[in-house]
Amino acid sequence: MREQVRAEAAESERRRTLTAAIVDQMWATGLLSAFNPVAAGGVEPSFAEMIETWIEMAWQDGSFGWVGIANLPSTFAAAAVASGAELTPTLRADMRVAAVHATDTARSCAEWAHLAAGTTAIREGSRFERAFRDMYTGTQHAFISEKVAIDAARIWLGIIDDQFGL
Repeated sequence: MREQVRAEAAESERRRTLTAAIVDQMWATGLLSAFNPVAAGGVEPSFAEMIETWIEMAWQDGSFGWVGIANLPSTFAAAAVASGAELTPTLRADMRVAAVHATDTARSCAEWAHLAAGTTAIREGSRFERAFRDMYTGTQHAFISEKVAIDAARIWLGIIDDQFGL
């Protein structure tokens, strides 16, 4: 998909979302379900293979890479259900907190790269500038908000039984 993502990067940037053609191709190639276990229609890659795929996606386009991280909880949910586990509120909380942690770690990496790149990183249109902006934008998404940690903690501590949105 590298050529298509690169060819449509400007349009994705202008629209502030991936183009429909990229999303359609992600479904057509199986990328959106590839991380799922075999029983859930995926190829069940190792964690290292998932990370390598996300790195490749993010290298092509920050927003494209974000899709991989954002689908992480769905991947874990598919694995849990495929193995016969019940998708409990506690398991959902665990998965969401894992996504928050992955995003926070990625943000730290993006910040390090931004600082190490120096003035190159602040030039509008540079890959560093785009990656840094995309990563920090991702950290502001409601899916990754501080409220997720609060809601998860309330479930873990037994204060509430379930929380809509987790």
